[in-house]
Amino acid sequence: MLAVGLEDDSLERAKRKQPENLIAYDHWLRGKRLLWTVGQNNLEARQHFEKAAATDPSFSRAYSGLAVTYQMEALDLLIAAEGRGAYDIAFDCAKRALALDEADYQAHIALAWPCLYRGDYERMKKHVDRAIMLNPNDADSLANASYMLAMYGDGEKAVACGEAAMRLNPRYPDWYIAFQATALFTARRYPEALAARIRVPDYFIDSTFFRAAILAKLDRLAEAKLWAEKAVARLKARPGGVEQAAKGCIQLLLDNNPFRRQEDRDHFAEAMRMAGVPG
Repeated sequence: MLAVGLEDDSLERAKRKQPENLIAYDHWLRGKRLLWTVGQNNLEARQHFEKAAATDPSFSRAYSGLAVTYQMEALDLLIAAEGRGAYDIAFDCAKRALALDEADYQAHIALAWPCLYRGDYERMKKHVDRAIMLNPNDADSLANASYMLAMYGDGEKAVACGEAAMRLNPRYPDWYIAFQATALFTARRYPEALAARIRVPDYFIDSTFFRAAILAKLDRLAEAKLWAEKAVARLKARPGGVEQAAKGCIQLLLDNNPFRRQEDRDHFAEAMRMAGVPG
């Protein structure tokens, strides 16, 4: 809690500075606070991280931040082939961050993400574990870990990480809840997963689908179908969404949520079909 408060104070001081007086750390702070807003501020965040790297090329966290922006860009794209280039850039930026500072837990988290989407699950878990070992009390790292460990298949540990993150940062942003809802679903804790998802029903492109899946697993099929229809409509409203929906929503969701274990993939896909989501 103290760490979060100190960072907030530093950000407020940075906001009072003129742009030409910002140093690398100020740019990093501004960029960090612009992240995780469902793509709305991703480009602006990237510009701050680029300025941080230009101001201080040895600043590891500038490249960690850049990696996250490219990872989020890849996730925001509906067609997987278009996202591969962004994944590769995210991977390269994160590797550079880690080369600059192997002891920076944020660099390990940044590298874990593209490893997950490359299907390199063991390397992903190694970097998640290393990040938590380096700083077991960093709330953001634990919140990220909650999602990645859910994809790995360790639902209960994922839930524990999410709970710890929210305890350490009582002013947690909505993406903490979104990741925790996914961890709870993976752990088959459906009532708790629904309670979390209700708080952030549309945070990510797949959040609405997840709510339909949870309701289906609770045998609330009429509600599940309504949310599935809403989710498909929301997908179709995005650029390229109509074409992607025609190819099959379930596969898109499995691409966006790369579960390692086949049983978890089947569990998610089954819930989607129960809710009436087209394959």
